[in-house]
Amino acid sequence: MRHLQDLPPDSTTRRPPVLIKSEVTGRRPDHPASGVELHLGSELSGRVSEGDAVTWDGRWLVGRVTRVSDFRLSALPITHPDVGPLMGVLLPDDAEVDIAAAPRILLKQDGSGSLFGEIDRRAAVAVGDRVILADRSWPASLQAFKIGRVISMDDVDAAPLRVRLHIEPEVHLHQLPWVVIVGQDSRRGGQ
Repeated sequence: MRHLQDLPPDSTTRRPPVLIKSEVTGRRPDHPASGVELHLGSELSGRVSEGDAVTWDGRWLVGRVTRVSDFRLSALPITHPDVGPLMGVLLPDDAEVDIAAAPRILLKQDGSGSLFGEIDRRAAVAVGDRVILADRSWPASLQAFKIGRVISMDDVDAAPLRVRLHIEPEVHLHQLPWVVIVGQDSRRGGQ
């Protein structure tokens, strides 16, 4: 009990996330940045909110909930510009790395189904490196979720000391049969 009293107030009152499996019921299969519709059973009403994360297989961040109705949800993939920039960490695929020392990158979307970001040319980055989430605007339970891999590196003419990375998600939201929504149960506080 003494150890619990020494914890910061936030850590003792934080509720664990609610994991909700949802079937993908509507999609546009020809465009990787298009949104999807997700089924929401009536028993799950009040457990999902706009902004909740959409994940796959317990390790991939694939989207964000954008609209909630009584029986249906809309979600956009992380590659859609309306999701907003993501902060990630670059990890080489073949070596153990100190995450605190790993290069960080701000990822932006252009609507093509990919992510892009610039990084210092001297950073130890290569095609094939994995990008994981390291963004405080997303829940703590999602940090280190996989985002994608570097598929190309291009010089930036306006900034010769920088390289532009093209990151391709390894899992696309519009191709999945089901997803898991990471939400906060708004009903729990009163029960």
